[in-house]
Amino acid sequence: MNQNWGEKIKAFNKRWNIVSTINSAFLFSQFQTRIINTFQDIDNHVYRQGVKTFCKIFSISYQEGYRCEYVVNALRSTTNFTDLYKMLEIIFALDIYDNNRYAIEYQNKEWYLKETQEIFEISGVEARIIRTKQSEILIVPAGEEKLDEELVNLALSFLDESSNNHFVSALKFYEQKDWIRCAEGLRRSLEEYLRKKLKNAGLQKNIAEIGKKLKDQKSPVQIRSIIVTIFGHLDQFFNENCKHKDGDLEESDAEFLIYQTALLMRYVEKYV
Repeated sequence: MNQNWGEKIKAFNKRWNIVSTINSAFLFSQFQTRIINTFQDIDNHVYRQGVKTFCKIFSISYQEGYRCEYVVNALRSTTNFTDLYKMLEIIFALDIYDNNRYAIEYQNKEWYLKETQEIFEISGVEARIIRTKQSEILIVPAGEEKLDEELVNLALSFLDESSNNHFVSALKFYEQKDWIRCAEGLRRSLEEYLRKKLKNAGLQKNIAEIGKKLKDQKSPVQIRSIIVTIFGHLDQFFNENCKHKDGDLEESDAEFLIYQTALLMRYVEKYV
């Protein structure tokens, strides 16, 4: 039976009215221990070139000919969530193979992904692991779970390759707390998506085209006005804060922009 352990623990805590008071350091320690337990043999499931690439990215001394636990030792040595998330994302970008035909379960990339998703659920960390339309495995901030499912993940499911890449870049910059580059990624994703969808160059032309199409569809005047106005404000915001990377944004601003951009693209995809 496939048991969702994260949901089971949440249900137990709710039934007994348990509110977590775990501090950040202890939460990280628990999360890291679970990750290490799962990835303790990862060096034997990544090709040598992949291990060398991992060492290059994280400035780890690598000796040719020595089969050491470079990857799992890096997971052991990191001391914060962001670095651990980054290491996991790089690991999932490498070729992972199963090398033990006698094991009960094949420890390939799908196995590691399933186990890691369960660890995220059980640990209650402020992040989630997702797979994009192009099969890229990313670790993104959790946000509101329902919003993520309905907006962010859905946007990743219908975007074309170019606009999808910009949207994924925005999520990565959000994870790195680079709010301006996050917003710039959203701007480019939105512009590219509308260009492909409506066959026009430039956000302003596409905003006008959306207004015309909604009018032709006899959408309520107020709804039409809200949609076009929001697009217009976004265009102004992007021009004043992102194109020259001289804006002053906070985390809350970037999070709002992610959801607002995803919501607008979802609306256009379904109704325009």
